[in-house]
Amino acid sequence: MDAKEYKRIDREIRRLNAEFGMASGRQAATAVTRVALILAAIAGVAMVLYMPTTPGVRAVGRVDGISFRQTDTGTRLLARVTVGTAEGLVQLPRGAMCLAGDRIDLVRRKTLLNVRYTTGLRGCTRPGRS
Repeated sequence: MDAKEYKRIDREIRRLNAEFGMASGRQAATAVTRVALILAAIAGVAMVLYMPTTPGVRAVGRVDGISFRQTDTGTRLLARVTVGTAEGLVQLPRGAMCLAGDRIDLVRRKTLLNVRYTTGLRGCTRPGRS
């Protein structure tokens, strides 16, 4: 085959790709880059909205109940807690010995959207125990 034959075959392949809606390599790379940039922007916005805006402040709550959540990595222990008038779920560390009615040490962090609580260092204590 000579150079003219290669050019003719290349033109025919490009024509068929265009006819069947198949993108060239450059168009596909551009599309992948655009999708990656959109996903990165969405992740960036989520990080800004959910990242703490203030340092953690110690808070104390009461455990109202214990529940379990099944995930791909195993079972997670959750405590339904009340802090003042607010209620919510807090993930407990493995091995935590919390029961309904226990006092729980929490860390309060403000984000742009809301306030988040995480388990503090001491975890749960029973009433009447320090």
